[in-house]
Amino acid sequence: MCMSVLSIISTAFSVIGQLSQGSQQQDWAEYQAEQARADAQAAREEGQVRAEKVRKLGKRQQSEARAALAASGVETSAGSAVVIDRQIGRDAEEDAQQEIIAGQRRGQRYDQEASASTIRGENAMNRSLLAAGGSLASGWRPSSLRINYDDSTNYRDS
Repeated sequence: MCMSVLSIISTAFSVIGQLSQGSQQQDWAEYQAEQARADAQAAREEGQVRAEKVRKLGKRQQSEARAALAASGVETSAGSAVVIDRQIGRDAEEDAQQEIIAGQRRGQRYDQEASASTIRGENAMNRSLLAAGGSLASGWRPSSLRINYDDSTNYRDS
């Protein structure tokens, strides 16, 4: 009887430990996933900020080019001055778009990292559930619940 109680207690502690470990691993993986999602958002926002800086720099370059052309006596509202101005604007916008795309790609990588972390957490919990089930199955022995048969054909628990 004492061994049966000890076996049940041991099995219970094993099951609880395995479930607790799986839960902790899942919680940690979810924390990492949340962090990766926050990093993804930050990367996208950083791409937008960098793009805005590139656009401002482009406007500054356009202004400096106009000022230099005007100082040299070139008409800034016609001809090659307009072509130069537009090209600086196009180049700046292209660079700004590249910054946005780079931020989005970094964000996508962080999103993938978040998904992988969530899956790792789910897998950890599933492994702990399976291990706990195995502990229950191996801890549950029919011999610990023996039924004795006496001569009067009555069954009684031992």
